[in-house]
Amino acid sequence: MNYKDFRCPPNEYRPVPFWSWNDDLDENELRRQIREMAEKGWGGFFMHARVGLRTPYLSRRWMRMVKACVEEARAVGINAWLYDENGWPSGRANGMVESLNIRNRAKHITYEEVEEGRLYVHELKRCKIKLEDGKEKEYVFFWEYGIGLDQLDPEPVRQFLDFTHELYRDYFQDEFGKTIPGVFTDEPQYANYREPKPFVPWTERLFEEFEVRYGYSLLDKLECLFFNVGPFQKVRYNYWSLVTDLYVNAFSKQIYEWCQANNLKFTGHQEWEDTLLGQVRCIGSAMPHYEYMHIPGIDKLGRHTRTPWVVKQVSSVASQLGKERVLCEAYGVAGQNLSFHDMRWIANWLFVLGINFLNPHLALYSMRGEAKRDHPPNLFYQQPWWDYSREVADYFSRLSYVMSQGRREVDVLLIHPIGAAWSVYRPDDFSAINVLDEEFQKATLNLLGIQRDFDYGDEKIMARYARVEGVRLVIGGMSYKVVIIPPMVTISRSTFEILKRFVENGGKVFALGEVPVLVGGEESEELGQLSKRIQVIPNDAEALRSALDLAAPSDFHLTFDDAEKGKAVYVQHRRVGQRHVFFIVNSNRVGKIKVRLSLEFPVALEKWDPETGCRYLVKTETEPALDFELNGGEGCLLVSAEEDFVAQNTADLKDPLASARMILLDGEWKVRRISPNSATLDFCRYRIGQDGWKGPVSVREAYSEISKHVGMPFEVVYEFECAVDPDQLESLSLVLETPEEFDIFINSQPVRWRTEGWWVDRAFKTMNIHKLTRKGRNEVVIRASYLPGLEIEDAYLIGDFGVKIQGRKSPLLISEPETVYPDDLTKAGYSFFAGAIVLTKEVELNKRHWKRAYLVFRELNATVAEIRVNQREVGRLFWEPYRVDVSDVLREGCNVIEFKLVNSLRNLLGPLHSTKGEFKGVGPRDFWDVENWTDEYVFVPLGFSGAVLALI
Repeated sequence: MNYKDFRCPPNEYRPVPFWSWNDDLDENELRRQIREMAEKGWGGFFMHARVGLRTPYLSRRWMRMVKACVEEARAVGINAWLYDENGWPSGRANGMVESLNIRNRAKHITYEEVEEGRLYVHELKRCKIKLEDGKEKEYVFFWEYGIGLDQLDPEPVRQFLDFTHELYRDYFQDEFGKTIPGVFTDEPQYANYREPKPFVPWTERLFEEFEVRYGYSLLDKLECLFFNVGPFQKVRYNYWSLVTDLYVNAFSKQIYEWCQANNLKFTGHQEWEDTLLGQVRCIGSAMPHYEYMHIPGIDKLGRHTRTPWVVKQVSSVASQLGKERVLCEAYGVAGQNLSFHDMRWIANWLFVLGINFLNPHLALYSMRGEAKRDHPPNLFYQQPWWDYSREVADYFSRLSYVMSQGRREVDVLLIHPIGAAWSVYRPDDFSAINVLDEEFQKATLNLLGIQRDFDYGDEKIMARYARVEGVRLVIGGMSYKVVIIPPMVTISRSTFEILKRFVENGGKVFALGEVPVLVGGEESEELGQLSKRIQVIPNDAEALRSALDLAAPSDFHLTFDDAEKGKAVYVQHRRVGQRHVFFIVNSNRVGKIKVRLSLEFPVALEKWDPETGCRYLVKTETEPALDFELNGGEGCLLVSAEEDFVAQNTADLKDPLASARMILLDGEWKVRRISPNSATLDFCRYRIGQDGWKGPVSVREAYSEISKHVGMPFEVVYEFECAVDPDQLESLSLVLETPEEFDIFINSQPVRWRTEGWWVDRAFKTMNIHKLTRKGRNEVVIRASYLPGLEIEDAYLIGDFGVKIQGRKSPLLISEPETVYPDDLTKAGYSFFAGAIVLTKEVELNKRHWKRAYLVFRELNATVAEIRVNQREVGRLFWEPYRVDVSDVLREGCNVIEFKLVNSLRNLLGPLHSTKGEFKGVGPRDFWDVENWTDEYVFVPLGFSGAVLALI
C-alpha cells in the first residue's frame, strides 16, 4: 500500500456499474457512452441486457456491439465485463434452456389434503398425519413444475453455459482475462420465493442421492419436511444440506470451474441473501457459494443500511479463503433522488463491513419508454449532476484501494445458524425460522454496536477449512480467539468436533441465551458434555462486551459523547504489512457523533481523505488517543504513519465552529436558472376508436387500456395552460419520445415534427412550439393505431417559465420569480425542475474582525451545492458536513454569495403520485401504484435551510 496509488488508484479499484442495454443499440452511441464512463472515473462496465432491449440478444448484431465496446474500452483503458443473462435470474439463457427440454424446468414437491376420486399427477406418497390439534387427516404428496430452471441438476446449467459462455468464448476468447476480466451472474435460484403453494425443491436424482448419503429413504419420511412429525429436525437438516450441495455443485462450482479454465473471473450474487428464510427457500445457504466465486458478491438494494449480516456473510468467506476483492451491486431501487450524500453513506457502510468492489446499479443506455422506470436511480449522463460524478468516483476508488490491501484483524467468530434454520423450517409456517433470524440479526448488531469486528463461520466452509491451532480456531487464512454460538437448536457434526478440540485446547466458546441441543438434527450425549464447558451469556450488547473484554481484549477502543448514538459506529481494523489501517464509520444517515479512539500501542496516525486524496498527520506516537467527529454517513480513514513521513500538513479533527459568531443568511435570495425549467404532462384524456373520451387520467392508466386493443386507432390529449403572453415563451419546447410514430396536433393544428435536439436523454426529442402556443388552455394530441411495442409516455415542456400546479392535473405556465425563499424551490415555480439553479445573496460586513470564516447550512436538499463568493469558486458540497471555508475570499463591505444547486431527475420522472411520499425503494410498479395513488403531486424539496456565515 502506498500513498501514490491512494491518490490516483489503479483502474481495477474504480467502480464498475451495470450498463443497461435497453434499446436498439447503435455502435457510435455505445462508444460515446464508454468515453463518458472513462472520463467520469469508472473502471469499466457490465454489459447488461434489460427491459427495452430491441437488438436481438446474443445475435450476430449483439456480438458486433459487444465487439465495438471491447475495442473502445481497450482504447480508453477501462474494462468490459460480461453479464450472463437477458435480465435476471441467471441460468435461463433468455429462456432457451427451458425451451430445449421441459425437464429443465424447476420442480418442487408440494402436498394437499386427499380429495376422494381425484387423480394426482406425479404422485409420490399418501399418508395419514395426526395434527397438533389431535385431528388426523390424509395427505397426498406430489411433484410439479415450478417457476424457473432446475438448478439442482448440472445438465441444464451446462446447457446454459453452452448457449451463453461458450458463445462469448467463440467471439472473444483472445480478450478473456484482458479487456474482458470476467462475467457476472445475477440472482440465480433453485426456486422462486413467491411460489404460491407450500413447497420444497426437487430434482429427479434427489431421492437416490439422499439415500446414498444418509442411508435411509427420504420418501419414507417425506411428511417430515412439511409437518412436525417423526424425526423432522434430522430429516430437514439432511434434506436441506443435500439440496444446498446439489445447487452449489450444479451452478456455482460448475460455472466457477468453466471460468477458471477460460481465464475469466466469476462474480455476481445469489438471490434472497438477506434472510434465513429467503436462503432456505431459494438457495439453501449463501455462504458456500462464495467459495466458488473469484470475486464473491452480494446486492444491497434500497436507500437504507439495515442489513449488515448480508455484507458480513460474503466478507467473512472472502477473508477466510483469501479472496482479495468483494463486490456489491449497490444503489438499485433507491430512487432517482439518491444523492451523493446517500451514495457515500451507503458505500462507507459497505466498505467498513468488508466490501471493496463497488458495482453501481444502474447506468441506462436509453431512457426510452419503460426503461426510465427500471428500478431507479439512473446513475449516468442523463442526471443533472453527472458532470460532478468524477469526484464521487474518485472517493470510492481511493477507499476501494486501501480496503483491498492487507487483511482484516479479527478475533471473534460467530457461527452462522443456517443449519439450524434448515431444521426448523416449515414451508407453510415461518414463525420458527423468523425467530431464529431475529436472534441472529440481534447478535450481529450487538457485536457491531460494541465495535467488535467478527466473521461468520459457515458450517460447510468450516467442515472443509477449519482446524485448531493451540488456543485458536483457524478457518483458511483467518484465526480466532473466541467462538460465539447464536441461539440455534442444532450444529453440524463437523462443527461439534472442531469446537470440542478448540475447548479442549483452552479456547473460549460463548453461547447466546442457550446451548444447541442437537447435532445434525439429532440428540447427542457428547454435546451435553461439551455444553458444560460453554459459557452461556445473554444475547445482549453489554454482556458481549464484558465477555469479550475478558476473553479477547481489543488493542483499541472507541468511546462516544452519546453511547446510544455510538452503537451506529462501525470499525474495521486492517494490517497491511507493519502498518495499521482503521476505517471508522457513522452508519446513521444523519446526526453528528463525537468519537475518541484510544490505542493500547504507540502509533502515529495520518488521516487519508478519500474525497481530496490528501493526507494529514492527526496523532503523534506519544498521544494516547485521537478525538474527532463523524457526521451522518461519514467515515474516517486512519493509517499509521510511515517512519519517513514528514507532515507538510497537520489537521485538527475537532469542530472549528464551536466558538464561532453566526450571521444568519435568512430571507429571500435572487434566483437564476442555468438549465431550462420543465413541466411533466403525466395526465391525459384519451379515446380508443370511436368510443367516448375518458379522463383526465394518468398517462400510465391510459396506456394500460390502449395497449389492450391491438390494431385499434387511439388519441391521447395532453393539456397545459398558459398564464403569460406566449411571445414571452420563445424558448418553449415540447419533448416527446418517438414522435415519429404519431400524428401530432397542437391546438387542433397538424404538426410536422421537426426534431431540433434532445433533452435529458437522446430518446427525449425536442421541438419549439411557442408559435403554436396560446394564452389559456392548450392541447397536444397524438394519434396512432396501437401495435405491440408502441409506448405512450408522459410529455414534457421545457423553457423559460415558472410552473403552478396546486390542485391541478395540468400545469399552469407562469412568470418566473426574481427572488425566492431557499428552503424549497418546488413551491416557487420549479416543481418539476431537473438541472442547475443559482441562488444569490449580498452580505454586508463591517470591519474585519475574523480569522477564519465558513459558510454553513444545516440541510442540503440537492445533490450538489457549488459555492462562489465574490465571483470565486470556494468549494463543492456533496455530503455532510455542509460547510465550506471562505476565509480567503470574504472581505469588508459587500460580499456576493452564490449557491449553485444541482438536483436529480426525481421531481421530473417520479414517482410523483404516491401517498407513501418519498420512496426508499422504487421499482417499476411504484410509478402506477393504484392502491396508494393520489392525484396530488408529491415532490421532494429543492433548496437548503439553516444557512449561516460563521466567523471565528
